[in-house]
Formats: sequence, structure tokens, C-alpha cells
Amino acid sequence: MTAPVLTPAAVSAPTRLRLPDLLAATDRYAEDVLTGRYDRLVADGRLPTAERWYRRLHGDDELEIWLISWVPDRCTELHDHGGSLGALTVVSGALSETRWDGSGLRGRELVAGDQAGFPLGWVHDV
Repeated sequence: MTAPVLTPAAVSAPTRLRLPDLLAATDRYAEDVLTGRYDRLVADGRLPTAERWYRRLHGDDELEIWLISWVPDRCTELHDHGGSLGALTVVSGALSETRWDGSGLRGRELVAGDQAGFPLGWVHDV
């Protein structure tokens, strides 16, 4: 007997929050970033240009918010978020994402102001 395949519908999220809630949260924090609230987290006011950089801005039992900077020609490689929902807001520049849709890889580019949410089981590379 083979084990059942878990699909996003068969896995429950460890939070009461849903994708719209996460998108609203990332939007609020993005506004704080744009107004300079987190400038103190960045050395000399400049994000690193050679390596990915990140700082956790908030964390509790249901939600973590991270400020992440990607750099050109670097990626995270395909990964999932292990039973977590996710959302992001691009604050500046552009972000390329490749995701696995179950039958092939699909790409998209998000630019400053764009938001994206990813449900349980989302496999992507950014």
C-alpha cells in the first residue's frame, strides 16, 4: 500500500490567518520600510549588493514578518515553506520567481508595489 500524497487541500495551516490577512500584513510593513522605520537595521543605510540579506521584523505564534533583500543573479533554489502560508510585497526593484505548478515550471516577475501570496504546498525559487 502506498502512502497518500498530501496536497495543499489535505494539509492544514498552523494559523487562523489566511492569504488576504498575510498580504495586508506585508503591505503594512512595506509602508513602514518605505517611510524609513527600519533604516536602523541596514548598515550605512545601504543593503548588501553581493549576498542575500534578511532581518526578522516581527514574530509571534501565528505570524513572522521578514525584510529580505535579494541580489541579481542569486537565487534560493526550489523550496517549499513546510506547512506555512506565505505572502510578500516587493518594496523596491524587481523579484523573479519560478514555481512548480505540478506539471512544469512557471515564471513571473514582480516589481515594486506588487504583492504575491503562496498557499500551502507552494514550491518556488526566488
